Amino acid sequence: MVGNCDRPEKTYKKLFGSKIKRLESTQYKRGKGMEVYIAHINEAGEIQTVKDHLQGTAERAKQFAAEFGCGEAGYLCGLMHDIGKYSVEFQKRIRDPEHTRKVDHATAGARELRSMSPEYTPMAMAVAGHHSGLMDGGLVRTSQAQDR
Repeated sequence: MVGNCDRPEKTYKKLFGSKIKRLESTQYKRGKGMEVYIAHINEAGEIQTVKDHLQGTAERAKQFAAEFGCGEAGYLCGLMHDIGKYSVEFQKRIRDPEHTRKVDHATAGARELRSMSPEYTPMAMAVAGHHSGLMDGGLVRTSQAQDR
C-alpha cells in the first residue's frame, strides 16, 4: 500500500483514466468551437487546462516524493489535487470575473481517493489540505496533551 510506499501504485490509471477521459470529452465550449476545462488564467490571459495542470503537478509531485520512496503516491496526489476544477461551479467561476463566490475544488480529489479505499486516507488528507494545510486525522488535542 501507499502507507509505506514500498511498491508502485499503478491502479490510478485503471481507476481514473476513464473518468478523466469522460470529463475531457464533455468539455465546456469556449470561443469558436474550442473546448476546454480551465485550471488557471494568467495575467496575460493565457489558459492552462485542468488536464495539463493535473499532469504537470503529478509529474512534479512524483519527483519530490521519489526522494523518500513514494513517487507513485506523489503522482496520484498530484493528479487528484485539483480534480474539482472539472466541476460546473468552478468553470463558471473562472470564466466570469463577476462570479466571486468561492468554489470548493480542493476536496473532490480527496473524496474520490477516500471512496476507493481506507488505505488511501493519508493521500486523501494531503489532497484535501493542499490549500488549507494538513489535517491531524481527527485527533483531539487538549492543553494538557500539548504540554507533554
